[in-house]
Amino acid sequence: MVTAGGFVKQESSHPTNAKGRPSRRKAAAGQSKGVGGQARRARALATEASLVRSAREIFERDGFVNARILDIAENAEVAYGSFYTYFDSKEEIFRAVAHAVAEDMYSNAYPPQSEEVGQRSALVRIEEANRRYLESYARNAKVWAVIHQVATFDDFARELLREIRLRFVRRAAQALKRRQEDGLAPRDVDPELAADLLGGMIENYAYLHLALDDPASPAELDRVIAEATRIWARAIDLKP
Repeated sequence: MVTAGGFVKQESSHPTNAKGRPSRRKAAAGQSKGVGGQARRARALATEASLVRSAREIFERDGFVNARILDIAENAEVAYGSFYTYFDSKEEIFRAVAHAVAEDMYSNAYPPQSEEVGQRSALVRIEEANRRYLESYARNAKVWAVIHQVATFDDFARELLREIRLRFVRRAAQALKRRQEDGLAPRDVDPELAADLLGGMIENYAYLHLALDDPASPAELDRVIAEATRIWARAIDLKP
């Protein structure tokens, strides 16, 4: 499904391009049958993955505006013309890179639920949520810097950032509502607004200090997570 600005929610193994049409990747990798066809499809998927890895390196090095398809293809050891077998444009391969980074954040932000997780204190769960977000962001900080760059002129990147933010805000607001119902947080706090403001604190720290600055050491990140968790708990007067 394609949302506003061309943000593609990948609901199948073959993504579509920004206009909702099947991408070149589907034609390259999804139409082979038989033993020989399976081998060709495996090679096509390997080439596609190599191009995406290469694109990430080039975007991290040069930014989006200065990145060139020629450099992406050469870095992947793929012929320039072969690039267009898999991707329509620099914009489409950028979306593939951005989706991989967003998926890393989503998968780490929402771990499998268990009885043990449910029994953990609210404070511990806040700390774990902050840690998962910031550690994922740190792993992909250079790409997030490029996504923010592209968001100044591209609807897709803006929509991606909004969607990520909304997912985290909704989840935090729902958790705060449950704590209010359990008497662990004051009822005069607006859960949606509080989640938006506190989430913005984490989000802006990540952008300013992880994407724009030098990478934080594990010890520095631990200190930031601990302090952010204390601020979050005090802001909503969270009871232990």
